[in-house]
Amino acid sequence: MLSVTCEQRALYSKLQMVARGVSGRSTQPIQNNIYMEAADGMLTLVATDLEFIGVRTSMPCVVLEEGAITVPARLITDVAGRLPMGDVQLTAVESNSLQIRGGKSQFSIRGLPPDDFEQLPQLDDPVTFSMTQGALLEMLDLTVFATSTDETRPILTGALMKITQGKLEIVSTDTYRLALCTRGIGAAMDRDQEAIVSRRALVELQRALDDESDDEVRIAISQNQIEFVVGDTTIGSRLIDGQFVNYPKVIPTGGDKLITVSVSDVTSALERALIVARQDAYRVVLRASGETMTVSARSQDVGEVEEAVPVSMTGEDAEVAFNAEFILHMLHACATEEVVLELSGPLNSGLLKPVGDDGYLYVLMPMQIM
Repeated sequence: MLSVTCEQRALYSKLQMVARGVSGRSTQPIQNNIYMEAADGMLTLVATDLEFIGVRTSMPCVVLEEGAITVPARLITDVAGRLPMGDVQLTAVESNSLQIRGGKSQFSIRGLPPDDFEQLPQLDDPVTFSMTQGALLEMLDLTVFATSTDETRPILTGALMKITQGKLEIVSTDTYRLALCTRGIGAAMDRDQEAIVSRRALVELQRALDDESDDEVRIAISQNQIEFVVGDTTIGSRLIDGQFVNYPKVIPTGGDKLITVSVSDVTSALERALIVARQDAYRVVLRASGETMTVSARSQDVGEVEEAVPVSMTGEDAEVAFNAEFILHMLHACATEEVVLELSGPLNSGLLKPVGDDGYLYVLMPMQIM
């Protein structure tokens, strides 16, 4: 039976990460547990809902006896977080209970036999490639926020990852906006591959990545699964089945009004306008003429706000209404100092792009001007 000694802070950090692989809604009680296995000087922790996410990680420890057990995810995480700093001893006993000792504290947690725990299967004939943690995190930060939370349309609750001609595209949309980021991944793969990956899995991946790290993430995609290997942690997910939207048709072309504006200027103006816009479906009206764009919002219950920001504009005067939060989601993720807004008319979708980044675009559906 399992018996190990490890450091409290390291154990708690790993348990927090793995526990997010448990949905709490599984019809199989054991899948609400964390699988723990001790072998070869390592403690391996696994959790999965067998659908949207599976998380596997490991940490060095002193293995007194090799073995495995499963214990309730929330309970073991809460216990580990409240133990005093220092060494923690974990010991599984014959009754499928886990004894935990740390400092002067001692717990006994009832578990379930490890043989009944199901894990995500191995990938079959995957397409495999690597990219740096920082590069992948940038792509996710620019796209994942635009996925839908409406579970009645499961296709839109994930992002499309498309590998073609040595490039990776990540696309997400909730039908009100669309984000598309394209980056090179080096040599072309032996075949193209597409995968619709759940938002839940991608959010956990974002948490695991370090934006300043040049260490590589190994990504493997098969017909029905995806797997991300980040250091000693693996995040996997079954793919969402179905056909993603025909997103190239959504991207507007021919915008003859180009408005270039400072990210910091327009972000500040929108955040102030949002105080009023929240009471009117987050609607803000943008009016651009010459070297100025006004950002305004109005609510019968609250009042109104208007602010002018300097812009550089080509084309005729423009007026359009958008959801302020949707614009801010993109601006907060944007790493450039300026963005350009391409417009063709008040009833047509707009196109927002970072200046100097040809690999990213953000489509916004207009709102009615009140």
